[in-house]
Amino acid sequence: MRSVRVVVKGVLLVIALLLMVAGTGTFLRHKPFLLEVERTNSMYPLLQRGYVVLLVPVTLHTQLHIGEIIMYHPPVGPLSKEGFIVHRLVGGNARMGYITKGDHNLLSDQAAMQAPPVQPAWIVNRVVTIGGRPLAIPLVGYPTLWLQSGAAKRFYFVPIIGALVAIIVSTGGIRKRERHRRSRRLRRYQGSIFLLSGLTLMLMMAAIIINSSQTDEIPYVVSLHQNGVLNGGGVGIVRKGTVIHRPLATLNNFSDYPSVATITAEDPQLVFSETQVWLPPHATATPTLTLDAKHLGFYKSIVHIGIFPGILPASWIGWIAHRNYWLAVVAVSCIPGLPFFIFPLLHSRIRRNSMQRVRRLIFG
Repeated sequence: MRSVRVVVKGVLLVIALLLMVAGTGTFLRHKPFLLEVERTNSMYPLLQRGYVVLLVPVTLHTQLHIGEIIMYHPPVGPLSKEGFIVHRLVGGNARMGYITKGDHNLLSDQAAMQAPPVQPAWIVNRVVTIGGRPLAIPLVGYPTLWLQSGAAKRFYFVPIIGALVAIIVSTGGIRKRERHRRSRRLRRYQGSIFLLSGLTLMLMMAAIIINSSQTDEIPYVVSLHQNGVLNGGGVGIVRKGTVIHRPLATLNNFSDYPSVATITAEDPQLVFSETQVWLPPHATATPTLTLDAKHLGFYKSIVHIGIFPGILPASWIGWIAHRNYWLAVVAVSCIPGLPFFIFPLLHSRIRRNSMQRVRRLIFG
């Protein structure tokens, strides 16, 4: 019986952690991150109201297939007032727009005049499926549905729900005669608790940054004699000595907090109008790319567009990102966890207990 309680507590703690990470990421990004609460029965019986589904992000370069379940937000039409919609792709393509439909609906969204053909830019996530069935947690989303005060704010309550679940699970079942003993054990492991808390915050921030950022591949050929179109998109075939200017993807900050965008590439023939951009809340920017075709050859250049929370000056983040993009991810992710790493070093008792545990671990 004890092992069953441990398993149940472990599962609930994982769910609570997922809810808190998803809620924090959605709050910062202003669009669903990692999880989504189903608000209708349009996908019944596969998904029902109150289900929480697992999501993966989608970019303009993601290959989508008919039959997949996607999340999109149409800017026009009746469904534009409903927030983010989780429906299945049943037709169309990326060039002409996709046709979407809820499994329980008789007509597609387009046939019912609820939304125009879905453009790739409107699609923000894809539902994770195994064997054609989505990964979903039943009933967990009902507290969020009860607390929401509008479709746009429904995820603000998810961190609170997750925190309450975590508190209930971690404190439930403690008998009075065990509290003193557990309190002593807690003091003994305070250093480890602070370390794990800091690492958790780091991982949460890193997940938010990586999910917000994107990596683009720009293929092109530098030729001696001709310009042309390269299969697969990209800049195309350009004559040596040609200089081409083109806009990059529009950078959007939908959140209520400032962000910093960095643009980096290892190809010296690619030059950007801005390599770090400060984005105030709800601001947009469209930097340009310049290709100076100096060297012959076929290139597949990787461009990292990083979106970082504005917790450091843009010049600092840009300087680190131009050394290494992943180093910038680690550096910015460390900031929220710093207090949890520094406090045990400043607290004499926690520092002493931690050093004793390290010595016992090393020397036995």
